[in-house]
Amino acid sequence: MTEQESTPNMSVTVPSAAEPIPSAAPASPLAAPRQPRQWLAGVAILLLIATAAGAYVYDNSRQQQQRELIHQLELRLAALQEQQPGLQENDKQRQQQILNLGTEQQHLADKQGMLEKQLLQLQSRRPNDWLLAEADYLVRMAGRKLWLEHDATAAQMLLSEADNRLRDLNDPSLLPLRQALAKDIAGLKELPQLDSEGLVLRLGALIDNVDQLTLLGLNANQNTPSTPVDAPSEDLADWRSNLGKSWHAFTDSFITIRRRDGQVEALLSPQQEWYLKENLKTRFLQAQLAIYREQQAVYEDNLTKADKWIEQYYDPNDATTQYMHSEIARLLEQAVSVSLPKQFQSQTQLEDLVRQRLQHLAAE
Repeated sequence: MTEQESTPNMSVTVPSAAEPIPSAAPASPLAAPRQPRQWLAGVAILLLIATAAGAYVYDNSRQQQQRELIHQLELRLAALQEQQPGLQENDKQRQQQILNLGTEQQHLADKQGMLEKQLLQLQSRRPNDWLLAEADYLVRMAGRKLWLEHDATAAQMLLSEADNRLRDLNDPSLLPLRQALAKDIAGLKELPQLDSEGLVLRLGALIDNVDQLTLLGLNANQNTPSTPVDAPSEDLADWRSNLGKSWHAFTDSFITIRRRDGQVEALLSPQQEWYLKENLKTRFLQAQLAIYREQQAVYEDNLTKADKWIEQYYDPNDATTQYMHSEIARLLEQAVSVSLPKQFQSQTQLEDLVRQRLQHLAAE
């Protein structure tokens, strides 16, 4: 707002240059409002100058920021230009890898087609090959049953099942293999059958009878003549005679002296007798263990020593002693080990046949 607009009704008279200005003239009443007007004009001028300066500074700042931004963009552009050859090389490598993957994919597709054709061929031959492989597995299991478990019966059954599989093949070229299987089965049938459980139970019965044995000692029957003694009467009046008869009978039997001809064995103490019986039981237990381990020599040695001890220390006329002697004699006649064949004749032939079939399938 200008001065004229703030005071529209007031007129200002400006003195001319020709008129002298009184130096000490008194201030007129109209000169007082001029100072506030000058102050407002100065403030307005200062505001204009500050605004112009601020606009200049702001414009310079924006220009500086724009220059810095342009410089950063130029640096980035230069960096991208430097990276462009490497990116182009990477792009070429990726394209080459894509081509290689496409080639490998084609190879895999071709290989998959070949495998599918082979699978179709295998499926068409699967029944015969499966039966042949099953026969080989049964023969292997028969060998394990025979040599690891010593079970000839189970081995014979497994060999018979393997022969049934070869029979189902209905292949004349397998006749030599079936003949070898028949020989193996016949060899197993000729093996003696061991009743290991029965022998162990019979030895257990001997162990139970050890405590019933009668120790040999001075118990022989000796018939000595006895002097007749008058029996006391039942009449109370004869008490004196009865007392005398009883006294003579007591004194006659108080000390008895008997004679025995021949060699007399020393008696065993109760502790020694207990040790003897425990040693006998141990011999029978070791014989049982030898049956499970098929150790013929150990089995016979323990039974022989037990029989010798019974004969030496126990009464031969006792029924238990006679039973144990006869039972030990029968047990010594039993065999606890069998000579097994070292290998099946059919096993090698069957393994070679299976290997040839597999090689033929792989070649196709």
